[in-house]
Amino acid sequence: EVQLPFHFFRDLFDTSYNLKLDTEYKLNNRISFKTGGLYNRKDRSFEEFRFQLENNGTNPSMDEFLSFREASGDFERFFAPGNTGILGRDEHGNLITGLTYRNQTRPENSYTGSEKVGAAYVVGVFELTNALKVFGGVRVEKTDFMVESGSRSANAIPGVIDVLDLLPSANIIYALNSKSNLRLSGSQTLARPNMRELAPFASFDLLGGFPIVGNPEINRTNIQNADFRYEIFPDAGELFALSVFLKNFKNPIVLELDVATDQPQYQYVNTNSGRLYGFEVEFRKKLDFIASSFRNLKFSTNFTYINSRVDLSRLEFETRQLLDSSIKSYRPFPNQSSYIANVMLIYENAKTGWDGAIYANITGPRLTANGAGAAPDIFEMFGKLNSDNDLVSTRPTPDLSLRIQKKFWDHLNASLSVNNLLDYSIIQYQEDAGQYLINGAYNPGRTFKIGLTYSIN
Repeated sequence: EVQLPFHFFRDLFDTSYNLKLDTEYKLNNRISFKTGGLYNRKDRSFEEFRFQLENNGTNPSMDEFLSFREASGDFERFFAPGNTGILGRDEHGNLITGLTYRNQTRPENSYTGSEKVGAAYVVGVFELTNALKVFGGVRVEKTDFMVESGSRSANAIPGVIDVLDLLPSANIIYALNSKSNLRLSGSQTLARPNMRELAPFASFDLLGGFPIVGNPEINRTNIQNADFRYEIFPDAGELFALSVFLKNFKNPIVLELDVATDQPQYQYVNTNSGRLYGFEVEFRKKLDFIASSFRNLKFSTNFTYINSRVDLSRLEFETRQLLDSSIKSYRPFPNQSSYIANVMLIYENAKTGWDGAIYANITGPRLTANGAGAAPDIFEMFGKLNSDNDLVSTRPTPDLSLRIQKKFWDHLNASLSVNNLLDYSIIQYQEDAGQYLINGAYNPGRTFKIGLTYSIN
């Protein structure tokens, strides 16, 4: 059953306060310390009012009112002022009404809240030798979040996060020679939910997707990071680098699709611990080594491979095993592709004033939301649909963009940029037994931008 349209009115008021202080002490040319602190506070008041169009009490057989079927999908005729409100009186003097509005405001979709973060840090920089430099320190952060629903029911629990975190970090840089370095770093960080994610507020996807509901019971995510990088600088503006990285997550926040309710909806939840590791290769090179005619061209590329997993809860794993005994006990990390590749060709000519670039990017499918229970997970990719709204290919479509700029004299610049040259669509899908089911899709379209800038200096 399709509901009649709603009109939404939302008021959001934020008041923010920010204080920050940093100081630096130099003991000598090789040892220095930095200390500082900050205090951030945000107070929010959010209210939503919604009114739904209704046609209760209307008589479709009367000429005064035009039903949606009679309008044949013509929204302008159906929503016209002459089809809304009081349309007249019948022969008995009774009012003839068309579309009317009813207040359907839900108190739980309004909330108040505050985010308070206090932090202090100390870090030391030690140049132990001409080749070896060490950074190390610790940061203390106090998180005090409170979100209260506008509903006064006994089930409306507030969202509260009140924790103190100790966040150490260390970085080591070793110069192998004048053109190459080794870098090693480790740190403890965190990710906090925002008030929207803590509030039990249901917002609708305007593109026709499922509602997204906050969760006052979610907590912040703790993250442990380790990185190792080897980098070479053959010449000015050139680079070759190889990096490996590892991240461990406790209580990561993800979107989960709940299909057990009357209307399927997404909700923010904490999952079990997760981990992520991978490597990145980065390369930048001038092309004048091929021929002198290529002296204004530069080539840049990087490739990242990521292996990620979040363990399923015991209950979810057992539920999924009932349908598929070969099911894995983990899923990929949310919003994380297994690979990312970028290629860029740049042209710069200071003499003629021309410069431009072609960018190509491709990413693997990424997990958008968990399927609750035994429902398949929802993935997202850049792809193409055929006329039957089926995937043309399960391989992602690259994003290809172009930018050209010309400088005239000393003050005038003209530019042209084109995005999404290959005309991809953003597709959300679920896969079950080799069959791909489209959950939602939209095409952002190609974007053309022409710019003309005149600078005064």
